[in-house]
Amino acid sequence: MSDNIFQILEYVKEQRVVDFSAYRLDTIKRRLALRLHSTEVPDYRFYLQSLKENGLRRFT
Repeated sequence: MSDNIFQILEYVKEQRVVDFSAYRLDTIKRRLALRLHSTEVPDYRFYLQSLKENGLRRFT
């Protein structure tokens, strides 16, 4: 699970130049859980796939 989280963060960092290193992992997990729920995406792996296929705009 956390590998997928770090892949998501790395992808967002590359695309938007946002550095999440100052955030606690629990905070990131909580925020991502809310994003998955609000976008009706079943898991982190699918969320990352959706980001790559549809771009960040759909999910921000």
